[in-house]
Amino acid sequence: DALLSATAEGSGPNLRYLRAEIAFATGRTERTIEELTGGAAELAARPEARRLLGEAYLRGFQWELARGAVARKQADVAEDMRCEWILGQACEGLDDLGGAELHYKAGLQLDRTNERVMTALARVYQRTRRDLQFEQQLRAVIDAHPENSEAREDLIVRYLETDRIEEAARQLQELDKVAPTSSALVRCLVEVQRRQKADPAAAIPILEEALKRNGADARTLAALGDVLSASQRFDDARSRYEEALRLDPVAEDIFLRLVGLDEARLDFESAAARLEPMLPRYPNRHPLRGELLQALMVVQRFDEAR
Repeated sequence: DALLSATAEGSGPNLRYLRAEIAFATGRTERTIEELTGGAAELAARPEARRLLGEAYLRGFQWELARGAVARKQADVAEDMRCEWILGQACEGLDDLGGAELHYKAGLQLDRTNERVMTALARVYQRTRRDLQFEQQLRAVIDAHPENSEAREDLIVRYLETDRIEEAARQLQELDKVAPTSSALVRCLVEVQRRQKADPAAAIPILEEALKRNGADARTLAALGDVLSASQRFDDARSRYEEALRLDPVAEDIFLRLVGLDEARLDFESAAARLEPMLPRYPNRHPLRGELLQALMVVQRFDEAR
């Protein structure tokens, strides 16, 4: 606040960009966009301003505007890795996964080991159910960034899902070496216990301790929500899922768990109210539309369902 106030009188491009960076870093998306779009053309043409504006539009779920902010000068020439990541994210928001894949691969041509782009490409493979490519990309992320505990966690879960226990155990040992106190390791151990049919309530204090030790993160809060739900503590589970979504607003899997809790208690009005604001954010996300249609039909809001 003090920095924004101190520079409020200036209208030059450097000051506007400084204010935009401060606003973005403090979560003020609208102020960021205002600073970057309300000034001279000189600022709008700067690559760093275009990238920041693109990320601000992403944060506001304004996918087409994000694409416009960082559009390539030549349609078939990738010029900037961060711009390609923004373009890929915008394509994902519009459920154009083929376009997202092309942009992420183009970004990796410019920076072959960029962790954020490598991880985003893995997510595209996961969403398009290309399991082999998903595993290969996760291994590529781990090879380039051994400290990436979430990629290793995703690989461990994949191995557990496909009953490759020895490979999962090897990755668990590696995770224990590189991140012995991480919440990712705790989540993996809880997942192993779940698959062994252990009492879900036993995992609650373990996950709570991880949150206390390492701070809150969306994945651990969601894992805690899962074991609370499995222990029939639905209100507590809902609170944890909602907290997780505040940290990661684009986590669709966590959002759908919240909708599932509403539907499990036959509260389809709440499910519909939760789903309705999501469709403008994700206009092409058919699973969300299907969930909303089901909820509207159950509560007999047929005109809206139509």
